[in-house]
Amino acid sequence: MDRTSMARISPLGLLIITTIALFVSEAVIMLFLGLLLPLLPLWLEVVLDAFVLISLGFLVLYFSLFRPMNLHILERERSEEKAKHAFNELNQIFQSAADGMLVIDKDFTVMRVNKTFEKLTGIRGEEAVGKKCHEVFPGLQCHTLLCPATKITHGEERVECETVKKNRDGSDIHCILTATPFCDPTGKLIGIVEDFKDITERKHAENEIRSLKQQIEFILGATKTGLDIIDEDFNIRYIDPEWQGVYGDPTGKKCYEYFTGRDKVCPSCGVLRACETKTMTSTEGILPKEGNRPVQINTIPFQNAEGEWLFAEICVDITERKKIEEERMKAQKLESLGLLAGGIAHDFNNLLTAIIGNIGFIKMNLVPGDESFSALKMAEKASLRAKDLTQQLITFSRGGEPIKKTASPSALIHESASFVLSGSNVRGDLQLPDGLAFVEVDEGQINQCLNNILLNAVQAMPEGGVVTIRGENITVGDNDSLPLTQGAYVKISIEDRGHGIPSKYLSKIFDPYFTTRQKESGLGLTTAYYIIRKHGGHIQVESSPGKGTTCHIFLPASRFPLKAKSKDTLLVPSGTGKILVMDDEEILRDFTSRILTKSGYDVELSSEGVEAIQRYREAKDSGCPFDVVIMDLTIPGGIGGKKTIRELLEIDPDIKAIVSSGYSDDPIMANYGEYGFKGVVAKPYTLEELLHAIRTVMGKPLAKN
Repeated sequence: MDRTSMARISPLGLLIITTIALFVSEAVIMLFLGLLLPLLPLWLEVVLDAFVLISLGFLVLYFSLFRPMNLHILERERSEEKAKHAFNELNQIFQSAADGMLVIDKDFTVMRVNKTFEKLTGIRGEEAVGKKCHEVFPGLQCHTLLCPATKITHGEERVECETVKKNRDGSDIHCILTATPFCDPTGKLIGIVEDFKDITERKHAENEIRSLKQQIEFILGATKTGLDIIDEDFNIRYIDPEWQGVYGDPTGKKCYEYFTGRDKVCPSCGVLRACETKTMTSTEGILPKEGNRPVQINTIPFQNAEGEWLFAEICVDITERKKIEEERMKAQKLESLGLLAGGIAHDFNNLLTAIIGNIGFIKMNLVPGDESFSALKMAEKASLRAKDLTQQLITFSRGGEPIKKTASPSALIHESASFVLSGSNVRGDLQLPDGLAFVEVDEGQINQCLNNILLNAVQAMPEGGVVTIRGENITVGDNDSLPLTQGAYVKISIEDRGHGIPSKYLSKIFDPYFTTRQKESGLGLTTAYYIIRKHGGHIQVESSPGKGTTCHIFLPASRFPLKAKSKDTLLVPSGTGKILVMDDEEILRDFTSRILTKSGYDVELSSEGVEAIQRYREAKDSGCPFDVVIMDLTIPGGIGGKKTIRELLEIDPDIKAIVSSGYSDDPIMANYGEYGFKGVVAKPYTLEELLHAIRTVMGKPLAKN
């Protein structure tokens, strides 16, 4: 009989076994005493019988009762120790779990909580035990049919949901709640275990990502910057809402179908290049569905979590950049043409100076009523018109620096409108407010600009009409799209009601020699453009075929008051004094010498600066200095007027020098006084202009004819 079967003997069975054992023992003892020890005294037989019976009874009780009982107690102690160890392990797991855990009974009373729950809620275990779970850790689903604990009591095996609970301080805790039942061996529900996984930080991160996404989408929309994500098969994986609002649903469409309406990959596709190189690429394209809007496409390759290559396309609107580039290209064309124009103007003006001067010299020797005098006068007039043509070349060459002074734009507009519209079948409607600001300009150049634009307006209305000229004061700020610095400007708008300019020509109207009219040079608007640019302003044209054209001119407003004009004085072609003429052109030296000698001056000639300096020093040392020095600014292969005047000023700080040129890279012609000159005369000049400059620097009063 094993320990287990012995431990299971009932008390009655134990009594019967003991009785039988004692009875059998007594019979054996009596037989043993009667047969083997018959002579023993009675008392000894009784003692011996009692000893044997007690010993046998003890052995029976030991092996049938006490020993199994002791073994059972030991086994139970071992089981209890194992159970206690298992409980400690389970409790350690329960307490150290990463999630907060709460054990409640069927009535939702808290039985125990783990340490993570205490950290999560700030509630100690002894404070929570005995209270209802909705009192300890309330949430949105408490007291509703959505409560996980309620669902468990209604028979569900496991409930998991995302919920928001309230912390002890009232703050929200976002968590994933998992409720599971625990039952007795019969399957009867004893209680519920609730597991709380804290996802508050994740929720905050998701909210930040969502907010950042909204901000990015807003910025992309505000800056006309589009974002999309394309896979290797050109399928659209993502597109920002702004673009989706323009192009519609991209589902099932390739990127080239969606954006451009093509049936195959775009020729300059950045995705193809980025797919090959696995590096960022930058390309340019247009969006036909948005009026051929130009964009720069930056394609950035990247891999997702699955290792798939995707391509983020960031499309930046470059409309303004393209406009600036066009302006730069126009400027570069003009600069290149200016180099050529300046050189031509320089040489041509030298020839014109000799022609005009010699005509004037011959006229001095003829009677005004003579037939030859009239012919020379016509030749002089033609030469002066040629001078106007070279002046247009000089205007947009680097040497055509404006000689600025404060002027009234209203007066300039009235003067140009009167000159151009006089005798035409076009009437001018001038809308110029009294408070129109003054401008700092070269009056001659601005008049030329206005004349060219008004002449275009007249030619656009061959059957007559009205050209409207408006003036207004404006302020240019940072947010304006005009290529101008911030500040105050005067805006002049010249509007005609002609046939307009086709859109295909509108971007070319400022190009040199571009014209749609026969027998025209195409320099009119080019010259106007360059004049305004030289003045720090801007010119733009708006036109609609059949409705007319409006030209807007922006000129910086002047900070200085308008100066009163002095009256002109007329010269007599005569004088006295000693003059040194420095010019590289022999024909000009001879002409200048002849007319100045004819006018009474003593003239010496020099071809370049070194010779002029030597002659001036010798004349000063001899006691017969020169009264006036006339110097050409540009001397090819020699020292010109700029360097020569510096040397002469060291010899004679009071030197009276006149600078003369038909073209120059330097702004000396506009600011001659800053370089030590006392006067200026621009080629080609007339005899009267030359004599006027000489008499002015000599300080001699001039009499009117």
